[in-house]
Amino acid sequence: MKKLLLAGAAALGLAIAPAAQAALVDVTTVTIPGGLPGNAAAIFVFTEAADTSTLSWSQDGFATTNLLFNNNSDPIGTIAPPSFPVPLGFGAPGNIAFRLDNQSFPQVLDTGVQYLAPSTNTLVYAAKASFNYADFGQGALPAAAAAAIATVQAARPGSSIVFIGFEDRVLCTTGAPLNCPTVPDFDYNDLIYAFDVTVANVPAPAALGLFGMGLLGLAGVARRRRT
Repeated sequence: MKKLLLAGAAALGLAIAPAAQAALVDVTTVTIPGGLPGNAAAIFVFTEAADTSTLSWSQDGFATTNLLFNNNSDPIGTIAPPSFPVPLGFGAPGNIAFRLDNQSFPQVLDTGVQYLAPSTNTLVYAAKASFNYADFGQGALPAAAAAAIATVQAARPGSSIVFIGFEDRVLCTTGAPLNCPTVPDFDYNDLIYAFDVTVANVPAPAALGLFGMGLLGLAGVARRRRT
């Protein structure tokens, strides 16, 4: 599967693969490459899930888990970490995994992993991304989320925002009604968050330029859809 690299050598890298739904792309890996480390913040943007789920990140295969949001208890517009503008605190360059833990229907879904979805008999990724919130088909960006994004970007001029949405029940099937009362709809709006990335010790224009590689890549996906 062809992948696009959504960052430059010193910024956050997001490896993604073309997807059929709108301009959304599969999130296959998230990486801090070698070179200048990237700093980041996350913003809780939207949820349309009846289930309660938590979102967390890890750099050690979830031997250590760092909680970001709970879609049932955290309000839209919550910024992580709570100590912002202190960044999330990624360690050494390398892969970062994000995990959606559906606590209502016990199911743990990680970025970078393909799952066999029995309801469609296809291999799927649990998360999709776009630089444009409208691609998720949920209307206007919620006011609280827009205000939080503005707060983050005011604190770190030149940062770039990517939206990532999870599907929370990719393994559900119609053949197991007692364990899975609903079939996954693959709309990737069960928990949507915005991920802000800046590059340490790099002037804002340079940081934006480094991230611009990915902007162009996603723009190419959008252009192909229109033609």
